[in-house]
Parts: sequence; structure tokens; C-alpha cells
Amino acid sequence: MNSVIVESVSVQAGGRVLEFKRLLNAAPQAVWAALTEPEKVVQWYAKISDYPVQGKKLELSFNNSNTVAETTVTALVRPSVLEYTWDSQRPAKSPASLVGSVVRFELSPHEGGTVLTLDHIFTTDSVPTAEVLGGWQVHLDELAKSLHSRGFTASATPLAADFLAACADESSAYAEALGAAS
Repeated sequence: MNSVIVESVSVQAGGRVLEFKRLLNAAPQAVWAALTEPEKVVQWYAKISDYPVQGKKLELSFNNSNTVAETTVTALVRPSVLEYTWDSQRPAKSPASLVGSVVRFELSPHEGGTVLTLDHIFTTDSVPTAEVLGGWQVHLDELAKSLHSRGFTASATPLAADFLAACADESSAYAEALGAAS
């Protein structure tokens, strides 16, 4: 089964929802582990301070951008829903401020694999849309690589050093595509 990628941006009253859907060639339990187990999360997303529990505050450390985000888990339904609020961020604008947004992952089984839906929900129209889409694109590509080809290693390592360059490339492509669509 090949990965299928769908991205969309919708503008809603007073905000935006950036949505990704990926069909992943892995069982929902494997994808859930990649979303919630700190030693796996660090290999595709960020260093997470602990296992997610509903109502718990967690810290996400993005080594390649030196960004630290304080989050609160607002929904957790094993093995299908993980949602958290982006409460604060240091440095404030690095690379883009996501404070006040909500990140929601939903998993559903599909023909031997999993459909992952990621919604990044903003309550404002002033969203660095291309930057956020580019960042998630690269993170989700890394997730797919970990699930499909390279696997999760016992010694967790941060994302590749060229991560920020890949994000910049993806963000530029999204900016061009979004500019052409307007």
C-alpha cells in the first residue's frame, strides 16, 4: 500500500483549519505508539516530556529550531484520538507562533493500514499557513519513514540536521501554491 497524502486549508469564521490526511501502511496501534511514546515521538516530531494523559501539561522540545512549546492534552482516546492545545512557546516567534492553536490527531483503520487525520486549528486568520503546512509536511514525511522504511531505533535521535531546510523548501512550495490559488 502506498502512502496517500491529502492537505487542505479551510477558512472558518474567525479562524483556519489546516488538515492533513495520510493513509499509512501500519496498524493503528503502531501509529498510536508513534504519536504517544516519547522514544518514538522524538524521531519524527519533537522531544516530549512524558506520555500524554488527558489534562496533563507536556513540553515539546524542537531541537532543530530551539523551540520549546508548553501544551495541554485536551483529548485522549486510545488508540484513536490525541489532541492538545499549544499554550506557550519559547522563543515566541520561532519559527512561527502557534500559541492558542489546537493540534488534533485522529486514527482510523483502513484496509490493513491507518488513516491519520491531523487538524491544526487556529482561532485567528493571521496564521503563517505556508510555514505551518511545510512544517507538518516534513514531520509527517518523517513519521511515514519511521513507520515504513527506516523503523524506530532503540537509540532515539533527533530529526536530521537538514530538517529546517526541508521545512523551508516545503513552506516555499506551499506559499507558491497558496498564492496561485488566491
